[in-house]
This record gives sequence, structure tokens and C-alpha cells, in this order.
Amino acid sequence: MTADSLLTCSALHKTFRLGHTDLEILQGLEAAFPRHGLNTIQGASGSGKSTLLQILGGLERPDAGEVRWENESIYDWSRDKLAAWRNLSVGFVFQAYHLFPELSALENVEFPARLARRSDPALGSHLLDQVGLGSRLHHRPAELSGGEQQRVAIARALRNNPALLLADEPTGNLDTTTGHGIIDLLLRLHEEHHNCLIIVTHDNAIASLGQQTYRLEEGCLSLR
Repeated sequence: MTADSLLTCSALHKTFRLGHTDLEILQGLEAAFPRHGLNTIQGASGSGKSTLLQILGGLERPDAGEVRWENESIYDWSRDKLAAWRNLSVGFVFQAYHLFPELSALENVEFPARLARRSDPALGSHLLDQVGLGSRLHHRPAELSGGEQQRVAIARALRNNPALLLADEPTGNLDTTTGHGIIDLLLRLHEEHHNCLIIVTHDNAIASLGQQTYRLEEGCLSLR
């Protein structure tokens, strides 16, 4: 781990059982992600990209190996500390938007802040304005297009100003034009918020945008 690394992983192994077969998705994977870096991870379908992102964000544990945050193993933390870290320091943007259907756009954005007992609708409104939805604060997800729902999800992911933003195929459910707009938005907000951004994608053009561009193949990450 270098002095500029925010997140590192070492010797990660993860195996899934499919019927009578063990499929080793991660095989001793190693990586270091700079504090303010733009990182992309590309790989074939089923190569383990989403699994890796969930491990990096503390949503899943590897069978072996370690994830370190500013030189602390996240597996040494209590369950409460890990949950607080995920809420305050990590933002997630998924291919599926995972918005609460009964909540408005603003209420969805404010949800992580409510969990941290620091809700401030003015900040949520500002984020929605930043993603171009300042006039849609009180619309529910069913009243928004797919691209608009993904913008709400991005604003929610940034609500607690996380140092790490993980985006798992953020354009996967969108048409090409809308998807390009989402990537442009992520890059602009990355520059403004100075976070560490990791984007998992199957798209060559998106992958090429990374300052560090990785390929996940045969269970290992390699820089391209």
C-alpha cells in the first residue's frame, strides 16, 4: 500500500458452488486504489466484477484475503463500525437503481443521511440540482425515466460525501445516449467531490476513461 492508496485488497479468493462444481471467481486478487483516482474494471460476463465490487464495499466477504481502508483491515471492525463505514464513507451506484418506490426523489437521496442522523433536505435538494433534477424533487421513482432514476441514485450515493464511490455497470439499463450522459455526470461529480471512483463496465469506451484501467480475467486483476 502506498501513502496515496485509500483502499487496497490482497490475496482475495472467492468460490461459488454451482451444482457439484466449485467455480473460483477470485484467485488471489490484488489491487490498490488511489485516494482521488478514477479506476475502471472491465471483464467478461461472469468474471466476478460485481462480486469484487461488493467485497470492496463491505457488502460481501471473500473466502480468504483482506480489504484494507487507510491501512486498517475492515474485517477487524465490529458489525456496527462496518455498517457506519459503508454508510458514511462508501457510495454505491448499481445497474438496478434500488430506489424506494414509496419515497420521493428527495426522500430517497436523504435516506443515507437519515440513517446517520444528519438529514438536511437543503443538501439533498442541492445534489438533485447538481444532477439536473432540481425540478423533480417530489416525484416518485415511477414518475421518473430510467436515466432520471439513475441520477437520483447517484445523488443518493454522494449524499454523505463518501471518499469512495463504487459504480457497478451504471449504464447497463440505459440507452446509449442516456448512458453517455450518466458517465459524463459521474466524471464531473468525481472531479467536484474528489472521491475515489471505481466503475465496473463491459464498455470499452468507458473502461478507457480510467486513470487506472484494470481487466479482471481468470480471477486476477491486471492493469491494461
